[in-house]
Amino acid sequence: MDVDALGLMKSMKMSEGVSTDIRMNVNGKTETMHSESQVLQDVVVSKSRLGGPTEKDLKVPAEWGDCSTMHMPEPEDLLAEWERPDSSFFGHLRVIPHTLRAMMAETKSSAVVV
Repeated sequence: MDVDALGLMKSMKMSEGVSTDIRMNVNGKTETMHSESQVLQDVVVSKSRLGGPTEKDLKVPAEWGDCSTMHMPEPEDLLAEWERPDSSFFGHLRVIPHTLRAMMAETKSSAVVV
């Protein structure tokens, strides 16, 4: 990462690689699938300044249309929907909402980030 004398970032190069073996049971036999991905980023910051965003920076451009606030469902409502028989979580993916529910039951925090 390159920064100027004030500590503002001017450029950054990042390489991220992920290599994963995924094991699954198919018709009583354990199969393994190998997955690899690599992301290369080269970021150049052309305009920067000290401090946070201004009101102008946060204004929604008119060409975006109506950007009204949307209601975010409560985690319990999402889990109830995700655990229904007709949810998009089926097969081995059914473990995802159940894992989230177990994690929420054990958390000491009032907020869960999913």
